[in-house]
Amino acid sequence: MRDVAIIGCGMTKFGRLEGKGLIDLLAEASLRAMDDAGAGDRDFDAVYVANFAAGELTRQTAIASALVDQLSLLPAASAAWKMARLREVQP
Repeated sequence: MRDVAIIGCGMTKFGRLEGKGLIDLLAEASLRAMDDAGAGDRDFDAVYVANFAAGELTRQTAIASALVDQLSLLPAASAAWKMARLREVQP
C-alpha cells in the first residue's frame, strides 16, 4: 500500500448561490484547495470527485471530466463516485 495525503482543502460558501452551477462550485473549491496546498500550476496525474446525488439534482453527469476541463488540468485522468442515490419513498 502506498502512502496518500490530503495536502490542501477548499470550500465554497453554503447556501443558495444564484448564477453558479455545479462545475463553477467544484472549480472554486478546487482552486482554493490547490492554493492551500501550494500546488500552483503543477501537473496533476488524476482528479477524483465524490458527490452526493449531483446527477439527480443538477441533471449533469461526467462532472470529474468537466472539472478537469474547466481547470485546464488536461490530460489528468478523472473519476467520480456517487455517495448515495435519491430513492422514491413508497407510502
